[in-house]
Amino acid sequence: VTLSLIISILVGINGFISSSTTLVNSHSSSDFLTFYSAARMIYQSQNANLYNLSAQSAIQHTIVPMMDNKNYSPYFYPPFLLLFFLPISGLSLLFAYIAWTIINIIFIGIICTIVFKKRPLVKFFILLLVVFSFPPVLYSLLLGQTAIILTFIFFITAGG
Repeated sequence: VTLSLIISILVGINGFISSSTTLVNSHSSSDFLTFYSAARMIYQSQNANLYNLSAQSAIQHTIVPMMDNKNYSPYFYPPFLLLFFLPISGLSLLFAYIAWTIINIIFIGIICTIVFKKRPLVKFFILLLVVFSFPPVLYSLLLGQTAIILTFIFFITAGG
């Protein structure tokens, strides 16, 4: 591993953290805010209001006070997806987002490890670079989407 590669990785991590902090602190809606706010509703025992649009708007406005109520992002997904977000729903928005990103990175690492074991000719480090430079993976991480966790579940249930 060369020094330039290590510096590139550190610059990439710094860029990701800067981008993610800006994204979470911006008052536009993101996928993560949608999932996080719905999990907050469950965490606060508002289960009956999960699909109530007014209640969703209110909790998102509570989480991000400067967000315009017209721009909230409603939760229309099945309730089981919230099982992944409940453990982090007690954290602040920023710390929950960072935790969610770390969890996703761990799942990407597990998937790459399994692929590496099944395809030993693929260099593990190159595999990680390819995966982390793939735009849909980056967008999923930045927006706090569920694609990586769902891919992991599919990957494991399909036999890796």
